[in-house]
Amino acid sequence: MKKFSFIILTLTILMWIGFVTTTQALTFDQLPQVKQSDHWIVSIKEAKNDPRLEKPNPRKFDTYELEIQNKSGQLGRVMARVYRDEPDSTVRYGLAILEAEKTAHLSELDGTAIHPAISVSKAAKKIEVDVLWTTGEEGDRPYKETFIFSQE
Repeated sequence: MKKFSFIILTLTILMWIGFVTTTQALTFDQLPQVKQSDHWIVSIKEAKNDPRLEKPNPRKFDTYELEIQNKSGQLGRVMARVYRDEPDSTVRYGLAILEAEKTAHLSELDGTAIHPAISVSKAAKKIEVDVLWTTGEEGDRPYKETFIFSQE
């Protein structure tokens, strides 16, 4: 009887520790999530139900739409990169790269670029969006701005 009580007590403690130490995954309570600066408006929205897009496992991934809008005027080349964090690591996992062909409209004032489906692991705690651009002037250096989305 003592062994049985000890086993029950041990299992109860282990289950309690398991519930207490679970981590909070990145799932937004409200969408869209919007961050902005002097140059850009970056939005993470609910992904549209497009039958042409692959549907990831909803128990492992959340899917979002990314929209970037230029609010600073005429620019040169623009591109964007999207990352999520990797649990227990400083490494960031790439989710999407929007090259110049997909971001051509971003070089104009109020121009937008949309990535329709970014699948984010439920283990992730934040999404980082890097927007890189030039002003289009000769000898111009590239600029970069990072937007971080996390569950607050």
